[in-house]
Amino acid sequence: MLPSWGARPGEAADPSKYLEKGYPAKGRYRLFEGFGGWWPGKIPARDIAERYGDISPGEFNAGFVARVGGDLRLAGWSPWSTDADGAVFPMQGELYGMVRPFEPLTVYGSVGLASSRSRLDVSPNDAKFGYDDALSYLALREWFVKLDRLPYNSMVRAGRFSPGYGWRIADHTSFVRRDLGFDQNRQVFGVEASTNPNYPFVVGSAFVEGLDGWPGDLCNGAGAECPQAGRGAAVTGGVRELGYQLFGSVLAVQRDTGPDEVTAGLSWGVAWYPLVYLGEMDYRRQTPGGDLDPTNGLFAYHELDLLVARGVNLKLKYDWRDPSLHYRFDEVYRLTGGVEWHPWTFVHIEAQHRTAMSVMDGALGVASHELLLITHAWC
Repeated sequence: MLPSWGARPGEAADPSKYLEKGYPAKGRYRLFEGFGGWWPGKIPARDIAERYGDISPGEFNAGFVARVGGDLRLAGWSPWSTDADGAVFPMQGELYGMVRPFEPLTVYGSVGLASSRSRLDVSPNDAKFGYDDALSYLALREWFVKLDRLPYNSMVRAGRFSPGYGWRIADHTSFVRRDLGFDQNRQVFGVEASTNPNYPFVVGSAFVEGLDGWPGDLCNGAGAECPQAGRGAAVTGGVRELGYQLFGSVLAVQRDTGPDEVTAGLSWGVAWYPLVYLGEMDYRRQTPGGDLDPTNGLFAYHELDLLVARGVNLKLKYDWRDPSLHYRFDEVYRLTGGVEWHPWTFVHIEAQHRTAMSVMDGALGVASHELLLITHAWC
């Protein structure tokens, strides 16, 4: 989403002079009509100097490149119609940097603050270990070396990273992220490779996680008792077209002390400008071993975004989870409505109202109302 104010890269270009007579002067997308707009005609795309506006795509080919940046997201939470206290807290705080000594090698690292998990009890992933002082909140999130721009738009990286699975939506409290263990605190050590020759793509990784003593791991300081410690693999693949995306994801983890886990899901997205629809459905099977039966759960996520003006987007989200199909009436439904505003480059503001519903006394009833205000700035 482009900001309400601030420079746009395309404002430095005049693509209309490359259009041949009879071609559309304005780009558009229609699901059943194809795509039209900037048609290069007889001029090769590589010869169009303004193809990327004022962005230089050849910058990484110019030799040594280094970049640093930061990311801060603050949230205010207030329960509605309950006596619980509200809170203002940092959802994300990171510093990151990259060095590209030469093509195709990139070295990347990020350091941030881990959120307090002492008041959360929704899943084993929310266990609290070793948060005794300020330094205990230090998280070394992603640290890896990467080779990219390989044939067929491929890459390979090794180090510490977030495993790929489903939609990596910004709201890490959604059930398909937090409850499935894919929130902002989930990083692993391993190797990942991907290829994206054009519309089809595939990403695969093999990893270990829950290493004792690594700042930022969920079980830092828990030693052999860490329920997240184990080895796993993940694969995501599908197709990205101009008007839609469809892909599947599978992740399997064999844990040392916690339950083994297999998660599989289907994700999709459709663009009907100015409306965008995202969806995801997931199945998870946890196998604790011994005489305990496996636990099977289902999770779903749906989102509608309506662009009403430049930088202003209305959003409607629906979350659903049934963590154990064995039990009746343990489902949770959550409906979220809100507006997000991108007033200026690198600034984002979002206000949300969330209503959670569950089965109480044999009937579906409202469990809670919540108000959220999120401010996000990065550079």
